[in-house]
Amino acid sequence: MRSINNFFIKLTFWYKDITKKSIKLFINGNVHITVCRTLREYVWLISKVCMFITMLFPNTAGITCKAESIDIQMINTNFNIKMGLDLCKLKKLLLLDSRCATYDREVYPGLNLKFVTSRNREASILLFISGNIIITGVKSFIEVYEAFKYITLFIKTHAKHVSISLSFLAEKAC
Repeated sequence: MRSINNFFIKLTFWYKDITKKSIKLFINGNVHITVCRTLREYVWLISKVCMFITMLFPNTAGITCKAESIDIQMINTNFNIKMGLDLCKLKKLLLLDSRCATYDREVYPGLNLKFVTSRNREASILLFISGNIIITGVKSFIEVYEAFKYITLFIKTHAKHVSISLSFLAEKAC
């Protein structure tokens, strides 16, 4: 057993299909899985973990391995809006809209927008010059949708001020 960032991990392994999933089995019986794309995928992985545990510990008569509850701790999403973004102008417009937005390209290459959902949780919307957007820090798909709807409508409304050519970005990168 070893301690990493105050977590006591009994066993860590990975499973790779389209994405690489990290699966951690804790001493207290908790299982932590990252990079699940659907709830169905999670349930399938848990069944495989239970089969693995049963194979590892065959002499556990009367003890069954099953998922008693599922608790989503964080959902991360990413998408691309197919246009470049002027992050300096976007930050100014977001601040005028009374939003908490930070951007310092010397510290981090993206604009970090804090968005409070209807469930009073703070989502982070990370926007990049390439048009890539990450929504993170939420626990439900409704909150993902709220953040997605807000930022896409905001960008659409202010597109003439914040859009830059993707071909310009390609030339600038060379």
